[in-house]
Amino acid sequence: MSPALTAMLLELGVGDHLVGRSSFCRVPGDDLPVVGDLLEVNWESLVRTNPSHVIVQASPELLRGDVVHVAQSRGWTLLAYPLADASDITLAMESLPRDLDLRGDDHASASASAAAFNSRLEEQMSIREPAISGNRVLLLTPGPQMLGWGSETYLGDMVEALGAVNVLSFEGWRPLAPEQIVRTDVDCIVLASSLPVDPPQWLMDHLESMEEGPRIEYLVHDGLLLPSTRLPELAAAMRDILSGRKGEGS
Repeated sequence: MSPALTAMLLELGVGDHLVGRSSFCRVPGDDLPVVGDLLEVNWESLVRTNPSHVIVQASPELLRGDVVHVAQSRGWTLLAYPLADASDITLAMESLPRDLDLRGDDHASASASAAAFNSRLEEQMSIREPAISGNRVLLLTPGPQMLGWGSETYLGDMVEALGAVNVLSFEGWRPLAPEQIVRTDVDCIVLASSLPVDPPQWLMDHLESMEEGPRIEYLVHDGLLLPSTRLPELAAAMRDILSGRKGEGS
């Protein structure tokens, strides 16, 4: 019931265990029934698939009461993973083979895939370059209102791990007003999105009015808003743009 978790299951090699998906999940063939997501559940479809496990992207304490009730009444195992920061994602990859009650070769293969993924991510996030060290970075995703990436987010974790400073100290994501953004003292503004976007005109006007304003970089990657198996690629792309090497993911 989450495209990020579905991607994890495919990475772990247990895609053949899937019996349902959200409408946003990418699966080979797309012939699995859509059972909804945490916000809108297709109860008829979910009950018809009769899963052994229901996996949702949320903190356990934020699970919907009706989802918990139906899972308990039907004997389904309900698994919840928040996937907010990098540690949430690596922990989910490590936990899924055990939490799904995989056995034998399935468990061994999935555990090996999880370890390989976590190793790739750790490797990419541990490579530091002098050009990045100490740079003050403002992470934004453009939209009707600019969305700031604070601490305990996977992009915020990347910036800090690569040696830069994420100037947004709040936890999670928050919309930021133009006046909040222009008052922020930064060396680099990263506009992070899954598709190419133009910066808002008010931001460009403000930067042009400054004698020495921050530079703008663009992190464009189709997996950017999917906190899942594309994180090693995202970390490499983030390092490239912070060090001055341009690059876009796909």
